[in-house]
Amino acid sequence: MDLIINIFIGVVAGIITYIIIGVAIKIFREIIIPWFQTEIYRGHNIKGEWQGYNAKIDITGQYTQDIELESDIIIKQQGNKISGELLLTKQPTGEKCHKLFQLDGSFVDTILALSTKVKDSNTMGTGGIIMKLTENGTKLKGKHTYISAHDWSTVATRDQVWIRKMNI
Repeated sequence: MDLIINIFIGVVAGIITYIIIGVAIKIFREIIIPWFQTEIYRGHNIKGEWQGYNAKIDITGQYTQDIELESDIIIKQQGNKISGELLLTKQPTGEKCHKLFQLDGSFVDTILALSTKVKDSNTMGTGGIIMKLTENGTKLKGKHTYISAHDWSTVATRDQVWIRKMNI
């Protein structure tokens, strides 16, 4: 009988230990590491609200035609890790829309690299964005490559400019 009780106590202790270690790992990964990354990060801060524009940009970084507002972006930053949301308000075809994308990526040495994925599981959309921080931290300029959500057979690339919203 003592053997069965000892086995039972050992199994319960093992389960409790497993739970404690799991919680400790989760706390370490989701609280301590992000806090530490934010504390030691000494690069540019791009968190906040941005407006996205479709624009043609020449090799010198100048606009070659009018820019069109097409999205609102919220960027969250922990060290060089970037997350956030992009609300697309205008399709590349010019049609108005309301499509929300999840942003995930990194920001290193003024270069922003993001993957995009539509948040609504009933629609399609995926892509990648590479941008460079310019003009004293007020603009991100680069390219957005995506698979067309209309037919999933077209891969396209567009010039993008994101301008930081200033809170007045």
